[in-house]
Amino acid sequence: MGSLVAAIPLPVLAALAPTTQTAVTAASGFWLLLALVLMIGLERRRTEDGTKVLEEFDVAVFGLEWNERVAGKRVVPERIASVLRRCGADRARLKNWYPSVTDQLPWPVSVLVCQRAAVVWDWRLRRVYGWFAVTLTLALLGVSVGAAVLLGYSTLQWLLLLALPMAAAFAGGAEVASASLSDAREQSEMHDRLEQDWRRALQDPASTTPAECRQHQDCRFMHRLRANPIPDWWYRAWRDRYEADMCHAAEAMVRQFTSQVTVESPGTEASL
Repeated sequence: MGSLVAAIPLPVLAALAPTTQTAVTAASGFWLLLALVLMIGLERRRTEDGTKVLEEFDVAVFGLEWNERVAGKRVVPERIASVLRRCGADRARLKNWYPSVTDQLPWPVSVLVCQRAAVVWDWRLRRVYGWFAVTLTLALLGVSVGAAVLLGYSTLQWLLLLALPMAAAFAGGAEVASASLSDAREQSEMHDRLEQDWRRALQDPASTTPAECRQHQDCRFMHRLRANPIPDWWYRAWRDRYEADMCHAAEAMVRQFTSQVTVESPGTEASL
């Protein structure tokens, strides 16, 4: 957001008030340095904290063991309580984070379905956000070039008065677009592996083991740790439709499992 503020009002100010051009160039360079060095480092530290909290949640819901070799030390409950109090999250909106219909499946097949739901949600959200960042970045570039032509700027003037104030937005947009699309491809590949395990589970539910689910969870943890954060406003814009799609897919998978899998117990045979 800071980069967009620097990218739009500052060039307009420089064009309307030529005496501010030096100040605009200096302010733009300062913001570029601040955004690339300080903000990204701070963002990464917060991402690490959030990733561990999410892992705590998943471990509790899925009934999996905490993998200290991958995730490090566990988050103390006081830290989680502090974050919840500060952010004021609407907890009612966080209920049924995973499709509750998966309770109808045997454990750990139910874990596999929840992991798949989260991965599909993630790569869809990141893919759309990545292309949005591409479109916005190219639009800003086009506006800067068009404005330079209309104002009769030389190449040097364009660089100092338009390109430099927009540099943070260009750099941020390119980084966000590249990272988001790369993250989406990585999650899509993870989805393919989960689909393979799901097809095996339809043939033999015993083939799905807690150890395999833990391996998938390790991959999800590392992805969350490295992945580019998605803004809350973007998540909220797509949340309802993605949640409806997730629940629909989970219900279809439960029906598929129910119709294809028979669980045998000593002396009895029951269709799930």
